[in-house]
Amino acid sequence: MNFKRGLFRLWLMMTAVWVLAAGALGYPEISRDRYFLSPFEIPADVIAIVPVLCGKVRGEAGKDYTTKENQHPGPWDTYATPNAFENCWYEMPVFRKLWPEYADLSDDALSDNLYKDSGIKLNVPDPLSATKRVALFAFIPPIALLLFGSLIVWVNAGFGRPKEPPLAQ
Repeated sequence: MNFKRGLFRLWLMMTAVWVLAAGALGYPEISRDRYFLSPFEIPADVIAIVPVLCGKVRGEAGKDYTTKENQHPGPWDTYATPNAFENCWYEMPVFRKLWPEYADLSDDALSDNLYKDSGIKLNVPDPLSATKRVALFAFIPPIALLLFGSLIVWVNAGFGRPKEPPLAQ
């Protein structure tokens, strides 16, 4: 019986089962990756917000724009007194109505330009982050097991009987 060959075949079988199980369990998370979504599957409640220096705002505070990032305009914005060099935030549809001169730019290009002009680095999430996590979970443990098994075989070989040289005739 070949101990090494048997262990390797066992490892191959276990790895195939492990990778298939990890893929099946991780599929719901992978399918939500941005790379796999079509434009029609992006949630409808996601609205891009863009920065504009508060000294250059158009419209009414609390109705058209907000003075704080990641919040909707509200009555609290009418009482805020932001610095002219701070950013005020517009939702993209409202910005489009108030600044018709940017009609020739796509939403992505306009957003990139406005963030760049405001000096804010736009954090674009990795479109394959879930896929990478699931792949690491699927392949790192089998590789570690293969290395560990190789060490066991190597150590076991050290305890074997030394081969005797053939007798000279």
